[in-house]
Amino acid sequence: MKGVNHLFDRIAQVRDRINYELKVEGILLTMVDKRLNVHRDMIQNIHEALSNFRIFKTEIRTNVALKESQVAQQDIFTYHKDSNGAIDYKNLATEFMQSRA
Repeated sequence: MKGVNHLFDRIAQVRDRINYELKVEGILLTMVDKRLNVHRDMIQNIHEALSNFRIFKTEIRTNVALKESQVAQQDIFTYHKDSNGAIDYKNLATEFMQSRA
């Protein structure tokens, strides 16, 4: 949680110094592997500690294709549009756009 607090401090600095209109739309959990107890525990801790923030329901699962697409310098939709990573990011886009409607 120290990293999250540090991130929020940086966001506040940017808002104060550069972009007064900067807004955090929500928290996105990435590199999620719910098979691991540590990941399930961390997700629960994040939901409890940051309950005053919007936490996206969509989670980006750990996915080899996401790492490979970075190496190939391609977006995930070009690299492997049917991968779990691409599906997760499509779901995030849908969730985000529905919340803005």
